[in-house]
Amino acid sequence: MEKHALTFQKLGIDPTEWDVIYADTQSGYTFKTPIEGVLLLRSAGVLTPNILEKQLQFINNYVIQVQTKILNFKTILILDVADLYNKSSLDLIRKNLKRINTDLIFLIPGSLFKKLYVKYYRLKQHKELHAIFEHYADAVEFARNIKKKSAQNPFSTGKFIECWSHDQQKTKINGVKYRFLELPAWQYQNETQKLSATVRCYESGILHFRIHGRMNALDIQTLQQRVFDIGNTLGIDFVKHPFSIVFDLRNVQTISPDGRKLLRHMEEHQQKIAETVIVLGNRFIRFLLQIRKSHQPVKYSHWHTASTLDKAFKKIENIKFEKTKNKETEVLQEEPAEDYKTLKSQYLKTLAEHKRQKNKEKQTNKNIRKILAYIHTGDFLRLPFHPRYSDYSIEGEIYNSIALLHKDLQNANLQNGNTKTHNLTLSRSNVEKIVDSISDPTMIYQDNKILAANHHFADLLGYQSHELNGQPIGAIINPFEVNRIVRQLDEIHTRNEIYCDLQDAMGIAHSVTMISELVMIDGLQAQFVFIKPLAKHTKKSTPQHNQPVMPVQNSQFNSEYINKALAGIIAFHHAMLKHINNQVLNEYNAPDKHDSYQGLQSLLWVSFFLKNAFDQAATIDFSENKNRMIFPGDLVKNLFTLFSDYLSLSKGHVRLDVREDHSMQKLALPLDAFLIKAILVRLLHLVADNTKGNHLLFGYRQRSDEKIEFFIHENGPALNLVQTDVQKGQTLTGFSFAEIDQLMKKAGSNLYLETSDTEKNQITLVFPIYDRGTGYEGSMMDLANHKILILGPENEFELISKLLEDTEIKLIPTNNIFESQKLLKREKISLMMIDIQNKKIDISELIKKAKEIAPDIPIVYIAESESTTQSRHSKLKDLETYLTKPIDGERLKSTIKKALS
Repeated sequence: MEKHALTFQKLGIDPTEWDVIYADTQSGYTFKTPIEGVLLLRSAGVLTPNILEKQLQFINNYVIQVQTKILNFKTILILDVADLYNKSSLDLIRKNLKRINTDLIFLIPGSLFKKLYVKYYRLKQHKELHAIFEHYADAVEFARNIKKKSAQNPFSTGKFIECWSHDQQKTKINGVKYRFLELPAWQYQNETQKLSATVRCYESGILHFRIHGRMNALDIQTLQQRVFDIGNTLGIDFVKHPFSIVFDLRNVQTISPDGRKLLRHMEEHQQKIAETVIVLGNRFIRFLLQIRKSHQPVKYSHWHTASTLDKAFKKIENIKFEKTKNKETEVLQEEPAEDYKTLKSQYLKTLAEHKRQKNKEKQTNKNIRKILAYIHTGDFLRLPFHPRYSDYSIEGEIYNSIALLHKDLQNANLQNGNTKTHNLTLSRSNVEKIVDSISDPTMIYQDNKILAANHHFADLLGYQSHELNGQPIGAIINPFEVNRIVRQLDEIHTRNEIYCDLQDAMGIAHSVTMISELVMIDGLQAQFVFIKPLAKHTKKSTPQHNQPVMPVQNSQFNSEYINKALAGIIAFHHAMLKHINNQVLNEYNAPDKHDSYQGLQSLLWVSFFLKNAFDQAATIDFSENKNRMIFPGDLVKNLFTLFSDYLSLSKGHVRLDVREDHSMQKLALPLDAFLIKAILVRLLHLVADNTKGNHLLFGYRQRSDEKIEFFIHENGPALNLVQTDVQKGQTLTGFSFAEIDQLMKKAGSNLYLETSDTEKNQITLVFPIYDRGTGYEGSMMDLANHKILILGPENEFELISKLLEDTEIKLIPTNNIFESQKLLKREKISLMMIDIQNKKIDISELIKKAKEIAPDIPIVYIAESESTTQSRHSKLKDLETYLTKPIDGERLKSTIKKALS
């Protein structure tokens, strides 16, 4: 085993219980990890369903363990079945290969498997074996080559992951989750707004262009330029690291004649940029491309077509895998049958078995639908659950898992004697605490019972809260009214307002109005019933057993109670969060006991906890009986995105003013994620505990072209946000000043703690600004105040104008020496850009005249290539600043900045 292999011990798996040789010596298997992410399974003797289930359980458990340790890590299973010697064992493997979750499956077959199954399995099965090898050493060597190539993927590290950590966008294609970037700087829309293009970059090295509208030549050239923009943004050299492009032309209406000519030229020379190109289009587009590919197979060898994005990704993965293969690891040829009759017989048997498998899958899906319908009938705990299906079937696994859950819930529901204090469908939240935090008499109703009641409702009827929990609704309502009340409570979708008399502990009747609302708690429905006592002179409608339910007309009346219910839920979540944060903060206050990994995990858990608390706060839209989201207030917008959820929960304690100078979405913050979260948790903890409603200002401002500040300061009474011991040098996070200064300087950031008479106590976090390219809204050396004189062809001027349109810089085109002299005298030109291959003007004469008028004017030379620049160096002086084609936005802006500085 190699030194750095992901062994079972490193993954927390005990390998001894999986190396099994049974006592009867007729069967056995063993697992090994020869290299990282490669699992070897050797089986011998007779394979039974029970043994196979254990093997599958271990393989899938290994995949989960590896993927939680390392992101985007390929796993490979080498399946050695050479020592299996009966047909039923091979049948089991063949039928269950779909359940293996590894990325690749290699097979080392014995003579029996190779003779009977290989050919027909590969022809008929949907999920193919990826490779078949004669010897174990060949399979391991091939796996090692694949792992080396995947380890060299530049997208899995560096700027891609740094940018992705802000939005964390994922999408599922062919059942696999891919991380992708869709930065605003990469998107494109032409001036006429007749064409728009959405550009995505996937972690697997695939660029996806979704194009809508009418294309012309300039659009095509600009879109090709986006490839270089992506490479520069991510710091990846696409020449050294091959990538793939998917052009989605399904929504392209027409292409101009010039654009069509340029597109043909690009098709023939695209292999210099991309390794594989997939075109998504209608049948006509795909047909035309296939015709060109048949006429020029060499130039179009890397071009392919597909009808959907899923098929395009699958084709790219297959091409990558096929290129990895070499002649030594080609798939083995199947041994032919002895005669035609035997071959035909084997084929018909395989075909019949394939049909049986299809029918079985249909029946399985039908059974699963029956199970789910059975569960969703509403009386989950009352339905009997008995094993009906085989443990080895899909429906059996689902049904039996639900049966176990059903049993656990029934056992838990019988706690505290015969009183059911909690309805188990709401077991994820502490229902009693949520109801008790509501300021009006309230109960939660379900299945003709009072699930939980707050002390306001209990005091109204002269009970203790725990005495009402679990009681039938008839215990507090006149027996003659029970049926009507239950019927009206069950018809919650009508937004009903119910008038009735409640009997207290002394038998005295209280006239009340009950308002019923459905609210989601942790994704589960709870029926809140708010009680509003009626005055004695209020006239109550006469109870009628068949009285129809009257819908409430006053929607504002109901929304008031909805907000009260949500306020109770949020108060409960806030208390839970504060308890969790107190535990987390103890780690920061004791640096010697601090575990950075555990702290980071706790903070991430808190963040998800809050997000779910708000996402799942929903009520029923009674008009169409659909779910709609209700929030007690809008979340703080354009505020520090890492902790906006936490801030929103503190709004009840602290009034926040958000003041901003620039959009936060365009900034890249390199500060270590764990450190920034630790600081903000500590800040917010101090704010919530000490302010008690004071007015705080939390915002950010840009002080210079390179720096941005986040600040919190207080406009009310004196507030001591930071308690520091000058002698010990301790800061708010528990780290020493020296430690936190070192950490922040390493990240290119600073932390300032200030106290002054004007701003009182202030905490300032200063971060460097990183230019994100096109679409950046901050200052860029105030380029809008500059004018650039461009001498070159018209299409070059159009391209430069497009790349600099976000800077608002003024560009002036010309192709005449005398006109350029007039412009230099009349206009305040800051920079000249000259195409040194422009044959219409004398470059040397132009520069001489320009230097006479403006001796200090900087000049940027545009050349076809670096060699062209060197050849002209002897003729042109001051050739320090130049730009080579093709021109991309990032290099253009940096070159202009360099020349102006």
